[in-house]
Amino acid sequence: MTFVRVALVLALGVSTAAADSLPPKPATAPADRIELTFTGDIMMGGTFKDHWCPQEAPADFDPLSAIKNQLAADLTVANLETTVVSKIPVDKLVGNLRFAARPDQVATLPRNGIKVVTIANNHAADLDADGIRETPGHLKDLGITAIGAPRADGPLLRIETIDVKGWKVAFIAATTRLNRPQKKTVPRVPMIDPKDLAAEVVPLVKQARADHDLVFVVLHWGVQYADNPEKWQVDAARAFIDAGANGVIGHHPHLLQRIERYKDGVIAYSLGNFMFNNALPLQRNTGVLRLGFQHQKKCLDTVVLHPAAIYPSPVHHPKPLKDGQMFEEIRDRMVKLSAPMKITVEGDRLVAPAACTK
Repeated sequence: MTFVRVALVLALGVSTAAADSLPPKPATAPADRIELTFTGDIMMGGTFKDHWCPQEAPADFDPLSAIKNQLAADLTVANLETTVVSKIPVDKLVGNLRFAARPDQVATLPRNGIKVVTIANNHAADLDADGIRETPGHLKDLGITAIGAPRADGPLLRIETIDVKGWKVAFIAATTRLNRPQKKTVPRVPMIDPKDLAAEVVPLVKQARADHDLVFVVLHWGVQYADNPEKWQVDAARAFIDAGANGVIGHHPHLLQRIERYKDGVIAYSLGNFMFNNALPLQRNTGVLRLGFQHQKKCLDTVVLHPAAIYPSPVHHPKPLKDGQMFEEIRDRMVKLSAPMKITVEGDRLVAPAACTK
């Protein structure tokens, strides 16, 4: 399968030509258990109503260091909702909601364990051709694997494989929205119409299921500021689990939405904002989703949300919550929205039922 081989090459950070000449790597025995963590939307500066609002952190401040322990896992995946360019053309950022960041700003991600990001979202074309062309290269230079990257050729929707302690983990990343029209002269963002979502993604899930240990569908979708997903999202997410996906991870609404256990899989319809500089009170509620899997039983044994909140100074950044009013707001919201599934509180964690136990 061509797309799987290309994805492996990207994950290893070498060119296709180089990979063809290398001897095959010896198989690694899969670890008995792995954990993955996921976050919502990350941006580091943007134009709001023609006014540029940067996220310029002081030299001695790392905006993700406070939550590094909660992010820690065998693989951490975030939604990077910004283009990455060597120089931000502030004078050309005319219009509302164009996001951009420099590589030195994005370097906080790998420093704090975020080594994989999806860039399939509605802001992928905010800087037009320059942003689309520059972003993947800057991420690669930082040691970050980009899934859902724009494509110059071949199918837009692809299975992308990442090795995690000997586990073959498949990702299928796409967006159902794009703020600016696609142009034929530049690589195209993997965007799909909601009405075509199940028909396009289900066959890829089934294909990935045949030769991967885990399969995740990562989608930028839904309605902004909505408390609940729409019916088409629920139908599509459950169809992906029926086809063999272990998890469906969503973002775009800028709010935490429900976590759902469906059969042996888990669905997080929206993980909300994670580092975002226009966050209003409810949009400041965020968290890190932790999923644990056992290899022998091929099952999910941990579903945990680490509650956190976005604080505005010195730049907007997430901090973990252990108790207090904001912790209680997130607890009450997730318990209510995720019903009838029972979420319990264990210390500073919200815990949902898993498919198997240790």
